[in-house]
Amino acid sequence: MAVFPLTKIPKWGYHKGSGKRWFGATRDGGRTHAACDLIASPGKPVLAVDTGTYLYRESFYLGTDALVVQHNGFLVRYGEVSKDKKVKGLKRGDTVHPGQVIGYVGGLKMLHFEMYKGTEIGPLTQRKNKTFYNVPGANYQRRADLMDPTPYLNQLKLWTKFTDWVEDVVDDIF
Repeated sequence: MAVFPLTKIPKWGYHKGSGKRWFGATRDGGRTHAACDLIASPGKPVLAVDTGTYLYRESFYLGTDALVVQHNGFLVRYGEVSKDKKVKGLKRGDTVHPGQVIGYVGGLKMLHFEMYKGTEIGPLTQRKNKTFYNVPGANYQRRADLMDPTPYLNQLKLWTKFTDWVEDVVDDIF
């Protein structure tokens, strides 16, 4: 069964209208945000959302890394993970399983969760691309098979433990 990519659902939303963390939010320079940012403390585990193959780790943004995993039917770039804290023994080609720790949240205090259909090849970041198959055209600067991860993450939230939800609500109230 698929799992949310963090051990707890973030208190701060990743939906439209919640700051600039949502997919499609405008960014400096006319860019469009190509992911959902999931707020979490640095060092918190990043979990594989489903079974897949760990493809590679790359330098990402402001001193963080990104992990790229080919899951069944889609590809995920787990961005803004810690460059320094790594999962020992995880290497290219390894099979990952739902809930398996694959990385840790980096110093930017969020997980940048980016999804692709997996129908294209080439680099995920493509600065001049203006054609997208699964989302309305905008300046995402990503590969054409980019997807909005919001519906997928919402579905995973439904399967999160009820006790985690209660704990977050209590934290928000008190």
